[in-house]
Amino acid sequence: MTTAIKSVRLADTIAEYFERLIREGILRPGEKLSAERDLAEKLAVSRPSLRDGIAKLEEQGLLVITKAGTFVAPFLSPFSEPLSILFSNEPRVLKDYFEFRRLVEGCAARLAAIRATPIDRAKISACLESMKASHDCEDPSEESKLDVDLHILIYEAAHNLVLQHTMQVFSDMLRKGILYSREQLYEHPGVRDAFLAQHIAIAEAILKGDPAAAEDAARGHIDFTGGTIAAIAIEDERIAASMRRLSRADLLSS
Repeated sequence: MTTAIKSVRLADTIAEYFERLIREGILRPGEKLSAERDLAEKLAVSRPSLRDGIAKLEEQGLLVITKAGTFVAPFLSPFSEPLSILFSNEPRVLKDYFEFRRLVEGCAARLAAIRATPIDRAKISACLESMKASHDCEDPSEESKLDVDLHILIYEAAHNLVLQHTMQVFSDMLRKGILYSREQLYEHPGVRDAFLAQHIAIAEAILKGDPAAAEDAARGHIDFTGGTIAAIAIEDERIAASMRRLSRADLLSS
């Protein structure tokens, strides 16, 4: 009886441990956990207790167990997928999106400058150095990926769980190119250099613990991004209009 009670309590502790990791965004939706044997060894617990703890999380909908393994539930998907359809069909949403991002990114940068731990600062600094290296190597694809990574690190450094999980949705949408093509944006003349300078300004303000400068730099970055996207859209429409004029003769009777 005593052994059973201890086993149940250990399973609860294991479940609470993983629940905290998911809640804090350390384990992210869709990520695959290590194999049961490896997890049991790393956590120094028995496999039956681990199995019971994971089963509790599956019942709660936080983990999904398949033949391919155990995954963090994609519990954000029901929110992001319908939004992606709405975003793609409503032109004004992009403007609303950048308005929202301007507010939240500024707040996140300000909070990060105040709350970032030494570990947070080290991760932001390392990501910034990787961005500089990708920039020097003229690798816009990798630089674009690191761009999203840096913003996620800033959300984490803000230590606000609601902000972090909300912005994780938008970060995933950016990676998938639902709102706009980041690769196309990075290939636009002057954007890569401007983005690097802006990210350096945001990161350095956070690392120095200057909340006002961090907020201003973050909002300036979003203003620039939104303005550039709008300019590209206008340019694309002008080109499309010119192409339509070229095809005019094909539509008329001779």
